[in-house]
Amino acid sequence: PAETAPAGGRVAARTRPATRPGSQATSAPASQPVSSLEGAEALYMKGDYAAAQQGYRLLQAKEPLRLSAAVGLARALAMEGKYAEAQEVLAAVEAEAAADASWHLQRAEVLATVGQYAQALAAAETACRLRPKWAPAIFLRGSLLETLGCDEQAVAVYKTMEEVVADPAHLKDPPTLVALGRILDRYAVLTGMKASEQAANIYDNYFGRAYREVDKAYWPAAVAAGTFCLDKHRPQNAA
Repeated sequence: PAETAPAGGRVAARTRPATRPGSQATSAPASQPVSSLEGAEALYMKGDYAAAQQGYRLLQAKEPLRLSAAVGLARALAMEGKYAEAQEVLAAVEAEAAADASWHLQRAEVLATVGQYAQALAAAETACRLRPKWAPAIFLRGSLLETLGCDEQAVAVYKTMEEVVADPAHLKDPPTLVALGRILDRYAVLTGMKASEQAANIYDNYFGRAYREVDKAYWPAAVAAGTFCLDKHRPQNAA
């Protein structure tokens, strides 16, 4: 059963996966069998979730790819609202996933989406322990703490982003840039910083940089940028 966020808690925007603009919930199978994780990921990024699922299922038969394929399959299933099936896919490889941060993060995402916040937080904490400088895990952990009404703990978690920002590698990784932008936004809100002092920095140097300079095809950054602009009452930039 879903948990109810306590009074004062907030359900953060991350509890429903972003959908690629113009994507369809279902699609025809891929015309050629997927032979790599990169191929399945490409289908996912095109919004072809059914074909991506098919590809990931094929890749699960290859032992070295089994765990990564399960994580990708669960993510693609979640994009179509198949949360129970996504959890089953992750559970099937749990025995071999103890040290895999991506598996724990994907499990946390699915659990958060169905309202199982305490379990989601435990999974996110494990992901952070395994990869302390991983911005997506830091963001999810912090947002879950917010949802559960633990704002002070969330601030402390968000502040660990400083170690990520200190590494120049973040400037070339779109998922990291998007997560950092979201972290900075929530950190500013929770610490009482003026929105006007942070909005341009977050929009230009994190969301904007991700899809304008690093990878123009990385649509999650464009979605994050548009959502951010609408939240900050800047509709002229959201388009």
